[in-house]
Amino acid sequence: MRNMHLVLLCTSLVIGHAAAAPSTPCGDSCSGTTGNDDVNNLLQMRNGGEVGYLKLAEKKMAHGIRNHEYRNRSMTHLHRFCDGGKEVDLCGFPHYEFDAWKYDDKAKLETYHMDSEPKLVHGHACLELWDVHAETEQECRNYEKAFAILHDQANVSSYEVPGGLPGVPSSFHMMGAVSAGTHFVLVEFVHNFYRIDKMGLTSGDVLFDVGGNIACFSVVAAKTFPDLKVVTFEANPINFLLAHHNVAANDLKDRVSVIGRAINGDGSDLPVLYMFDNPGSSYGRYGSKLTQNHDLAGDSFIVPATTMEAAVTKYSPEHGSIAVKMDCEGCEHFAVDYLSSIEGRIKSLRGEIHQIDDASRSQMETTLSFFKRLDPSFECTWCSGFFGNASVL
Repeated sequence: MRNMHLVLLCTSLVIGHAAAAPSTPCGDSCSGTTGNDDVNNLLQMRNGGEVGYLKLAEKKMAHGIRNHEYRNRSMTHLHRFCDGGKEVDLCGFPHYEFDAWKYDDKAKLETYHMDSEPKLVHGHACLELWDVHAETEQECRNYEKAFAILHDQANVSSYEVPGGLPGVPSSFHMMGAVSAGTHFVLVEFVHNFYRIDKMGLTSGDVLFDVGGNIACFSVVAAKTFPDLKVVTFEANPINFLLAHHNVAANDLKDRVSVIGRAINGDGSDLPVLYMFDNPGSSYGRYGSKLTQNHDLAGDSFIVPATTMEAAVTKYSPEHGSIAVKMDCEGCEHFAVDYLSSIEGRIKSLRGEIHQIDDASRSQMETTLSFFKRLDPSFECTWCSGFFGNASVL
């Protein structure tokens, strides 16, 4: 199998330091490539075959990370996530170009080199978070901390996902951390790993996207099914802010609600850890007794939670058809009993299941059986080694 490189033709942000960007419109975007064998190897292992390329096309403007004047000239740069909270500059992100990233063969796109550092260009970029307001003081502190991490520690880019996805003919933009994990997630959607177009959803259905990450699944599903309502649950505040931005930047706020809550078995607050190398694998510590942010490492949070039953009752109270996507790094094991009790309402299921220390073997068997019943095409890469010859396989 030949070695394939992930192609990134992107407008990039290096979320940086104290350098202030001029308040002029964003400059031209850039193009370039980077090789990422880890991403391709992961995808090859998952799909069992050769992968193509994630071609994130070049554009003249960073659509999806919009200058606030482009969106609304009367809108201020400054925002507080709660009354009395810290003031943050939503448009305080320096805008960088990777203009030295080049590829040598546009047809094969297999060779690449990078011969200089990114350079700062005129302009600034905004996160569309003006309507994010915390309900509690702890939640406000979480948002402030998450925003500071995005601003000071993370590298963030706007990626254009190419048109031609089943059900989504036009390209669109997603903002995410520059990491192997983000690239891997984008490749999954370019290759239609979740078969979203085959979910058979119609007007009146509600999709629960549990473990929304930066809202890729929610955005693709909403674009694929124009009358679909989506409720996205993302526990990690950093991913939540990016998910909220992506929904807003794709003009989907009328149909996609992003909820900054974890899903667990009892609705109690949950410690969650942010993974810089793979933000989608940020996980909850379900067996932890930690209850205060000061007990945690700098990249962790105590977040509010709810149960799957409470979520469905609140956002789909009419007992109509629902669909569920679960990729929440273990919370599926604490939601499956309730979901099994309303199995007749579930029109379609997508997602992944995870082996975690806080779930028993019996719980994980129940989860696997549920997934296989509702999605006959579901595959679990670790289950055969874990369960052996169990009948659930």
